[in-house]
Amino acid sequence: MIGSGRSELLRTIFGADRATGGEIRFGTNGHSGFKSPREAIAQGLALLPESRKDEGLLLSQTVGDNIVLPHLRDYIASAGVLSRHRQQNLVKNSIGTFGIRCAGGGAGVSSLSGGNQQKVVLAKCLLADPKVLLLDEPTRGVDIGAKRSIYELLFNFVANGGAIVVVSSELEEVIGLSDDVVVMRRGQIAGRFSKGEATEERILAAAFGTA
Repeated sequence: MIGSGRSELLRTIFGADRATGGEIRFGTNGHSGFKSPREAIAQGLALLPESRKDEGLLLSQTVGDNIVLPHLRDYIASAGVLSRHRQQNLVKNSIGTFGIRCAGGGAGVSSLSGGNQQKVVLAKCLLADPKVLLLDEPTRGVDIGAKRSIYELLFNFVANGGAIVVVSSELEEVIGLSDDVVVMRRGQIAGRFSKGEATEERILAAAFGTA
């Protein structure tokens, strides 16, 4: 449920919020947590934030600028000059790969529908080639077609060896996507269910403290 601490948990894993205790275990290594998002990204994590407009996009910029911005360092030529040609190729390929419906890389990202804006944010995340993708409400405010496209991108990511942690208020999405479901309530884990055990009734009972 909103307010249960779920978004704060993702932000803490990603190093955007400081952990006050406990341990994060990533692969075979356990530690007290990442000190910053930069450190988390370097270790193979990516975060799609809860609000794409407030935290995921630069609304005053173009689709291409938003896609390229996190990866500028990869497109610096030997003379220290950005390779515009390589950037344009990246943007063109990303628009096709992620099914972003727009007038091209020069289109303003604010002019896109909610679903296509979300695909731009997802493209930014996946182009970093992460090992673990943290998603906070990945299909909020998108239409059915965009939701289906986003699910396909996520399933392909997992099929290629990636892992995903999803925060969602939609029970159908939680049950349909998850191998394991963890329910939070008041900042604590209130229940955990395997795919076969997860039902709407059990999840709601844990969320409301009536289990």
